[in-house]
Amino acid sequence: MGAEVSFGEWDPILDRTITVTAPAGTTPKFAVEGIDLKPTESDGANGHVWTFHVAKQADRARESGSQVDDAVLPRLVIGFQPSWAKVLEPIAARFLDKLAVTADVKAVADKLVTGAANDAEKAQRLFAFVAHDIHTVDVPLGGAGYEPHPPADVLANKYADARDKVGLLLALASAENIKAARCSFVRARCR
Repeated sequence: MGAEVSFGEWDPILDRTITVTAPAGTTPKFAVEGIDLKPTESDGANGHVWTFHVAKQADRARESGSQVDDAVLPRLVIGFQPSWAKVLEPIAARFLDKLAVTADVKAVADKLVTGAANDAEKAQRLFAFVAHDIHTVDVPLGGAGYEPHPPADVLANKYADARDKVGLLLALASAENIKAARCSFVRARCR
């Protein structure tokens, strides 16, 4: 269905080549993060070939408290579905089904946006509440398929990990009919 490949570690990238081969009629979706890089294309014995090559990149030194590797280091994300939305469907179903807007969630959302002039101001207030009033906990569960807690539970607990915070923010936005609210699913690579 897809893959994620790092172009480097915490050292200079002296030379790194990533080759993706797909059968005729299949065109993968590519996203290169952290570096401006386009593939060269060719036809091979087993199908069409995309080659990404990086050389002579500057040294990257890890700093105390810095972001995780995948947020900083260059990487290639590959999907073999017809669109990024199709790639996310199996995950989105498990995640978004948990985001019920209960009476408690609606009441909190209504209170937070009282007096807001437009959807942008409403969204800013909801985001500020989730960012500042819901305490962040880091639960390193890896790629084990963890699903978020219902937004009403997060409101009651007043703490959440990143997935729970996203879920709460989406539920609060949904309670206020803010249609532009959506999330992006990002998976950190496990080592």
